[in-house]
Amino acid sequence: MAYNDDTSLSTIETFDPNDPNTLFQESKDIKRGSISASPSGDVIRLFKAKNLSTLLHELSHRWLFEMQDDASMPEAPQQIKDDLTATLKYLGLESVEQADIARFEKGTKEHARAVAANEKFAQTGEVYFM
Repeated sequence: MAYNDDTSLSTIETFDPNDPNTLFQESKDIKRGSISASPSGDVIRLFKAKNLSTLLHELSHRWLFEMQDDASMPEAPQQIKDDLTATLKYLGLESVEQADIARFEKGTKEHARAVAANEKFAQTGEVYFM
């Protein structure tokens, strides 16, 4: 289920697990949850194998997306920009673009690096919140 702009609920008809804009929480090839990022809004899915950390993991992905959006605003306080710079350094990245999974073709080393960075942040979020 998803909320539309008019705040009514609607069923999401399609789910493509091969969408390069989808990140999964996996453990030993068992998918627990996912987040699909799109300009119209992100969709978080919790699968049958979900556990306590799944929602925290997926929301941590959203937190990183939000941090990037906030820091890109012209009126963003310097502290937010500095926080993003420190986060990118922690993730082993030099720019926001390197974290953007949508910029790279799935299967490339750049896409794998972006996914790994996003997963590291989400796993760190799990630890932080638990």
